[in-house]
This record gives sequence, structure tokens and C-alpha cells, in this order.
Amino acid sequence: MAHGAALGCMAASASLFSCAMCFLWGIPREAKLKAVPARCRGSSWLAANHWHHARSVGSEEVAGALSASTSELKTGGASGSEHGRVVRASTAGSQASSAGGSSSSKSDPLVIYVLLRTDLDWPVGALINQACHAVAAVAWEARTDEEAAVYLSEAEGQMVKATLGVSSEADLTKAAEKLRAAGLPFKLWVEQPEDIPVCIATWPRRRSEFKRPLKGFRRF
Repeated sequence: MAHGAALGCMAASASLFSCAMCFLWGIPREAKLKAVPARCRGSSWLAANHWHHARSVGSEEVAGALSASTSELKTGGASGSEHGRVVRASTAGSQASSAGGSSSSKSDPLVIYVLLRTDLDWPVGALINQACHAVAAVAWEARTDEEAAVYLSEAEGQMVKATLGVSSEADLTKAAEKLRAAGLPFKLWVEQPEDIPVCIATWPRRRSEFKRPLKGFRRF
């Protein structure tokens, strides 16, 4: 029995030695698996074998990818140069567009005009309240308007407003007609319950668009 056990141990040792030599000599994985007796293929051995194989394959793939990338950078590959040109062109276009938009907004900003009656014998605070009512109403009514969104978000800078004086209700009505004819939206604020038209607040539009319809009106 002792002699048989010794022979068994020697055979197992020889098998394990041949397995180790297979790994060292780079014999394919299939051959390695066949070289190891079934009784020696425990879970730990299989896990180690698969890990070694995956590590070898992964290293080869990573090395290949790095080699290809380095080669392309050295030779100025077409895809890299095209990408560089696209990025540079896109950056230049964005900078030009930003510069142009900034210049335009400064010379011709979005503005809200408030036209407030000067013939009403009301306290200054009450008149200010009327202007606030009209502007607040514009902010709500124009909430889906693109230019109003730009204006209210201060994307082009601080919000610009100008308050003009209107000498009578008739002049306020004329101003409303001119704005309507020019296609410029506005809010006519009528104070209730007195039912008195007090002021107009325009939607945010470029200052140049108001030049003709509001010609002749002076600052409040």
C-alpha cells in the first residue's frame, strides 16, 4: 500500500511538473489543459489558468492599440488631422459667432419700453406701481417667447428698460396703434376697478425696431 501511494504521488508530481513546463515554454492553452490530468484540474487551477490566458490576451490587445495610436500620431494619420481641423474650425466659428453676437447686443440691445401717462394726478408711487404691473404682465405673457427668454435670463447682459412719458390717454392709444402696426407686441395696462388705461409695456425687442413707432416720445 505504501509503495502504491508513493508511486501515485510521484505520478502526480510529474504531471504537475509537466504542466508547469508547458506554461513556461508557451505551449497553447489547449495543450496545457490536456497535459494536466483530470484529477488535478481543480477549481483553483482552472481559475488561475483562465486568468493567465485572459491577462495574456488583454496585454496583447492593449499593446496593439497603443502601437497603432503611436504610429498614427507619428505619421500624422488622416483621421487625426481631419479631427484636428474640424475642432479648430468649430472653435474658430464659435468664437466668431460669440464675438458677433456680443457686438450686436451692445449696439442694438433687447429692450422693454414703458409708456406711462403724465397727465394723471396720482402719487409717484402709484404710477410706479402701474409700470410694475405692466412689466410683470409682459414677463408672464411672453414667457414662451425666445427673445423674452434671452432678455429675462440676462444672456446678453443686464436687462435694459426705458420709460417714456405720454401726455394723455389719446396719445397712449396712438402709441398702441403704432406698435401694433409695426408688429411689436405689448401689454396695455388698464387699472381696475377705475377702468383707466395707464401705461404700455412692450415685449423685449431690439432697440432699433422701436425707433420709428416711438418717435416723438420723450423720457418720463
